[in-house]
Order: sequence, then structure tokens, then C-alpha cells
Amino acid sequence: MKISAKYEKRLLEIFSGNNLSLRDTLTTCRRLSRHAAQVRDGEREQYRVEIRQAEKGLPFTKAKVDALKDRDRESHDRCEAILLPIGKWLAGSGPEIERAYGFEGICDLLNVNPVHRGGIKADHDGHSNALVSIAHFEGLEDSAEQLSGRKEREWKDGPLFWCYMEVLSDYIAKNPGSFFGAMSKPGGPLHGIPAYRVTQDGMVTIERPSLEVHENNGNTTTVQRKPEVIGRIIK
Repeated sequence: MKISAKYEKRLLEIFSGNNLSLRDTLTTCRRLSRHAAQVRDGEREQYRVEIRQAEKGLPFTKAKVDALKDRDRESHDRCEAILLPIGKWLAGSGPEIERAYGFEGICDLLNVNPVHRGGIKADHDGHSNALVSIAHFEGLEDSAEQLSGRKEREWKDGPLFWCYMEVLSDYIAKNPGSFFGAMSKPGGPLHGIPAYRVTQDGMVTIERPSLEVHENNGNTTTVQRKPEVIGRIIK
């Protein structure tokens, strides 16, 4: 259920005030992020439908199409402005929250199905804090309401999951190549796979894998290929 603009503003003020307990701050984060994700998904679908309809009249409806795309981008940026600060707070506060409430306490706060808790703890115990394991790596926030022990989610989801994703997307955008660079080198697990990148202005490029040229004398030369612009998207 989405909240009013007035209530959203008040929750943002509470979150930014830094005068809540960890538990209350986490609860506020969950409410805000759930709202932002719902608004983002709902408005994105609405604008996509309207843009498709407007594009049928091109080139006469170009101004309308451009205006709709601008509003779509503004909606995304508005929701990102909520999710990203929450994600950064979660990333920095995760260990402290675990020390305060423990694994089971965090599972209770995130409404995790008891059936899923043992698997999460076994997979990530000692490798990452409980909060990021539950909400991001496993995507099992609110699984007590949505999933039984026999049914698995088709994709990772949850209010806090998208906050962590915004932090990851922000890091990749600001540090192009640093995240996948080592994995894409010869011998790495992603070597040979084309790398797609999206710049801040929405330009999409593809960097195809390097070529190995085998010469008659037995030598091998590696040729690095330059990134190619293949399109542009609305972020």
C-alpha cells in the first residue's frame, strides 16, 4: 500500500533525524523502501504504456513522447533518491544491527519464514552480516508472508533488496570497469562474455571480448577491441 506525499515526507524527516533506535530506523527504512519500490514499479509501467501509445503517432507526437520519457526519468530519480540513502545506511549499519539483535532478532524484524532461517545461516555464517545476507544475497525479507517452506521465490525481492541494488548500481556507475574488470580478464569466469555498460546519460556501450590472433610463426597476439555505442535508454 502506497502512502501519501505528506506521510512520505514525514518518514524521510524521521529517517534523516538520527534520533531513533536501530530497530525503529530499520522499521522506517522498510516502510519507506516498500513505498518507493511500489511507486517506481507502478509509474514505470504506466509511463511505458503511455509511451507506446504515443509512439504510434510518430513523428507528429515526438514532443509528447519526449515529455513522457522525461517524466518517467524524473519518477525513477525521485524513487532512487529514497532508496539509495537507505541502502548506504544499511550497508554501514549492518554489523552494528547484528551485534544489537543477533541473527534471529534480525529475522524477526525482517519477517523471515522460520523454515528459511537455517539455510541462510548455514550459507552465510561468518562470510557476511545477517542483514545483507537475508535482504540482499537471499532476498527473503517478508518470506513469512509470501513463501511456504516448499515454495521458492522466482526472483529475489523485498523492500530492502532494492536499496542494496541501488548502492551496487551507484558504485558500478561511478567506477566503470572496477566491478567486473578482474572477472573479465583472461582466466576469469566472465572472460569471453561481452560487457555492457550504461553511462550516466543513458548511453549503452558494448565491449566485445579480446581477440587472439595466431600467427604462422607460432606467436599469439591479443587484440583489445574498443567499446561500441549500441543505443541509449531511459534510466
